[in-house]
Amino acid sequence: MNLFYNEVVSEKKLVEQIKEDKEYFSQLYGKYLNKTYNFVYYKVQNKELAEDLISESWFKILKNIDSFTPEKDYQVSIWIFRIVRNHMFDYFKKKKNIILENSEEILNYIEDDKINISRNIGNEFSREILFEQMNKLSKQEKEILNLKYFSDLKNNEISKILNIKEKSVSSVLCKGIQKLTVLLKDKVLI
Repeated sequence: MNLFYNEVVSEKKLVEQIKEDKEYFSQLYGKYLNKTYNFVYYKVQNKELAEDLISESWFKILKNIDSFTPEKDYQVSIWIFRIVRNHMFDYFKKKKNIILENSEEILNYIEDDKINISRNIGNEFSREILFEQMNKLSKQEKEILNLKYFSDLKNNEISKILNIKEKSVSSVLCKGIQKLTVLLKDKVLI
């Protein structure tokens, strides 16, 4: 079997261990905390709000771990991101008039001066310029780029999280990168 299959199987075994003994939860939490935090932080662009949403999401994940079924939920990562994404949507439904901080706070969070996506568009840009230009993309393009590059998910995982075809993910990803390339063409590295 391939490595991906073994990783999925071992994650499912880990969930089964967590169902028996919650002490194992820290392993799952440790593996996905940064990825889920990056996903939420990019969406809300506010450190405190992202921390609150992630804390609440992980509490829901722990609370609902017994409901995870491999036959229905596919992969653990997909199940986790669906919970996080749904929790975020529920929050925004309740709080329609949230004021988001500017992108300066994003700069304080991301640890490196260069961003992963720059490798795919053939240049390096400041995070501020990148986020500013990403905000000009469609909602779906931003979300897919976020999941791909800030949460480091594979296209098949993104397709399951968003409940769309993998080919659609690839297509939107390609179009989003093409649009970013055009938007960033005349921008300078800061």
